Parts: sequence; structure tokens; C-alpha cells
Amino acid sequence: MSLIQLVDNKGNQLPFINIRLGANGQTLKQSYDDKFTNHQGNTAWPNPILSNQGYDLYVNLKEDNINPRYAGKIEHIDNFNFDSITIDLKTIPVKLEKLKLRSKRLYTASDKSYFIKGETGFLDYFRFLRGENIRPLLEQSNSLGSNCRRNFLMTMNTGVAAGIGPCNPENFGNDFYDKFPVFLELYKEYELYGYFSVFPDNGLFNSWANQTSKQVNHWNRLGAIASNIDNVFAFELTNEFQAKQENNVDRNAFNKISNLLCCSGSYGESSEGNRYPPPYFDFGDYHSPRSYPNEVKDCNVANNPNYLAGEPTLLGEPLGFGSTPNRERNPVIAREMAGSAISTGIGIFYHSQNGGFSQLYDEVEMPCAIEWFGILK
Repeated sequence: MSLIQLVDNKGNQLPFINIRLGANGQTLKQSYDDKFTNHQGNTAWPNPILSNQGYDLYVNLKEDNINPRYAGKIEHIDNFNFDSITIDLKTIPVKLEKLKLRSKRLYTASDKSYFIKGETGFLDYFRFLRGENIRPLLEQSNSLGSNCRRNFLMTMNTGVAAGIGPCNPENFGNDFYDKFPVFLELYKEYELYGYFSVFPDNGLFNSWANQTSKQVNHWNRLGAIASNIDNVFAFELTNEFQAKQENNVDRNAFNKISNLLCCSGSYGESSEGNRYPPPYFDFGDYHSPRSYPNEVKDCNVANNPNYLAGEPTLLGEPLGFGSTPNRERNPVIAREMAGSAISTGIGIFYHSQNGGFSQLYDEVEMPCAIEWFGILK
């Protein structure tokens, strides 16, 4: 039996794509039979009718069965005397629209429901500014089904731990602002949004610590740029401001940026079960518990005090995966966590050791990532 396999231009198998079979010069409308590819992107015609003119495979062209993610194609074959053939379809890039919130849910500008399936990529922008090639990271994201990456736009601890040193915006001068749209264009090539935490570790930089006026100007200048870029998902003022003193800023000195979703700082578990302190911008970023079973069940935020108060809730940094101590290694836990977030959160991020350093996943992180994004598909 001759097997026909469909793949995209990156070699990914394409399930549930329609192929119509024409014989003896039949047009698409005249073609006599059609099938859909299976989960592995395969289909076959065990007993095609005889055709002295060969056969035409009308791939993803039947009007009521077109998958808009892929371009249609006509493939001519002389006969079915082969074991298998592979047909590649060009991927049509998804237009990334500005995102908005309504009724504790996320939507595109054209009012389609949207869920953030993100990843930690803390050092992406700094590696980009240093001239490093980050495309392999973005290709990994795209192949997994991720649609967003979370960056730190300032960090001491993570940069040092990753071996690239302190990550200070001032080290790059105006390039830090001018190259931001270029960086987002690169993300767009891989159908990715960016989520940006602006002031992590600010207290560890002498030139930023307690410099509220300077911080506000930086937030506003960068925000003015980001507000005009459709694939910026959101800005977060700072990371875990309650847990890490060096991350804190005078949160009341800042305003939400117009035309951009904003979070006033990510928060963790409250021993009193109360809301984190104001101000409140568009949504909250909840860093859920990191021990079983709460690491799973609290990814559903139905009883989160901020969600109950009407705040849309993102899970921006849940339990991390990896081979180092205090990281999770079990792909089953990954699937459970991601699946728990779907009904109540506006999105959830796959957090990992290598992701924090903007490095490719290792042999522990990748199987967990596959389970994580598999259930989110």
C-alpha cells in the first residue's frame, strides 16, 4: 500500500488535512474520492481506480475542509507504485493581534478567545542584544506549540547564574529601546508573543536602586514603544515583589500603560488568604505553590482571592522543571499542572532551569515540556 505523508516546512507531521484524489485529468470538483490524514499525517488509497493520465492529489483545497494554517497544493503522481511519498505544505503565518481582557478571559482584537501557552525565557532579550543567535530557542517554542515567552528586562542574579553577567539596560544605551521592535519582529516570525518583567533585581544595581523617577521614566519610555507592537502580550512591573526585596519598586508611583495589558507585579501564596496589595492594573500574575499536590491543584485559580475579587489571573511562574535540586522531573506532573490551568487562568507558563537561562531544554525538561504543551493543544 502506498503511503502519503503530509508535513509542514519544518518537517512536522500534519494531521487532519484533506486530500482529494483525481484520476484521468479530473479537476478538484470532479475528483472522485477524498480522505483526511491521520494523527501521524498519513493517508493512503489502497485500490485507486486505473488512470492512464496519472493522478492529481488536491491537498488542502476542498472548499469546506481547508485548514487556513497551510497553503493548498496540487501534487501530480504517475502511479501508486511507491512505498511512501512526503508532501510538504507551506505554513501560513498567524497574524498576532493585540490582546485584550473581558470577563476574566483573554481575547484577540478580533474577539477570538485566546489562551497564553508560554515559556520562561528570562534572558532572551539580553542574549539578542549581545548578538547571540536565539532562533533555536524560538524554533523549539514553535515546534512545542508555545505562543509566548517571558523575559526579564533587568536582572543581576539570573544573568550571573547563566554566565553572561549582570543584565543592565544601561549597558546597551539607546539600543535597549531602539532594538526592542526588531526583537519582537523576530518573535513574530515564530508566532510568539512577548511578556516582559521590567524591574527584577533593580535593587542590586546601584544606578537603579531607589531611583523612582528614573524607573518611572524607563517604564513609560519602554511602554510607549511596546504599546504599538501587537505581539507584546503584556508588561509586568516587577517579579515577586513581596518575596524578594531587591525586586521591589514604589508600585504606587507607576501607572498602567495605555493600549497595553499590564500587571503591577507578580505575587505568591498569601498566608492570610488575602489579596496582594494594590495598585491593581489589568490582571494578576500568580506564582503558584511548588510542592505536591498544591503545585497542581492551585494552577486552577477558582479559589484564588484575587480571581474571586474579579481579577483575571495568569500563572506566570509555577513550579519549575529540570535536573537540578528543587526542580520537578516528572512529565505526569507537567501534564497535570498545565491541564489544571485551562478553565480559569488566562494562561500558564512552562518554567524550567534552562528556560530561565534562555537555553535549549535538556533531557529532563524536554519530555516534561512535550507533556505540558501536548495537553494545552
